Amino acid sequence: MSKTYVDLSEPIHNGHFRYGGFIQQWEFTKDGKTKMVPYMNLSHGFTHIDAPRHMVPDGKVLEDFDLLSFLIGKASVLDVSHYIKPDQAITEEMVKEAYEGCEYTDFLLIKTSWGTQRSSSSPEFWTESPYITPEAVAFLVSLNPKVVGFDFPQDYAVRLGAGVPMTPETAPTHYQILPNDILMIEYMTNLWSIPEGIKNIDIYALPLKISVPDLDCAQIRVVAAY
Repeated sequence: MSKTYVDLSEPIHNGHFRYGGFIQQWEFTKDGKTKMVPYMNLSHGFTHIDAPRHMVPDGKVLEDFDLLSFLIGKASVLDVSHYIKPDQAITEEMVKEAYEGCEYTDFLLIKTSWGTQRSSSSPEFWTESPYITPEAVAFLVSLNPKVVGFDFPQDYAVRLGAGVPMTPETAPTHYQILPNDILMIEYMTNLWSIPEGIKNIDIYALPLKISVPDLDCAQIRVVAAY
């Protein structure tokens, strides 16, 4: 039986209200000819992967991980989308229920399908987003994953207009996942294209191969197959 493939990556594009200012036009001249080349210089924008160094000064960087073994394999889809409404807190009980029937722990995807309610190009996607509680994150960490991924702005503190600093209470994924040497993928999309009830999938997730010292993050292309 042939597999169905689903691209879970947000397209990088000009004009995004949050990231547009970070896409610059660089001018290169060769043999008297000028070429305009778009360049994206915001590593923490759009779909990207965080390494522990993002939160831990001496933590691991992306090059410290065997990314091919970490990011190609089997994944569990924890579907909490039926709970989701604006400003919804995602609790430990919701996540535990969603994990029932899942077979894998190395790669966990938290599916809210928030992008079907608010466009990721709109301010409301960021200001009205659901967010995950510290207790729910602690449960995910207890499964000892290698990678955890989210399809929404998962920490209350990263929501636009939240007006609160990043703390263990307001940014539990950053404070619990990354310091435990677990990689984290932020701002995926299209998880709603994986049919309801499919909890165990193949995953292919490869970050840009950027040769920069102490790299704490990179854009990533994430593809699911079932």
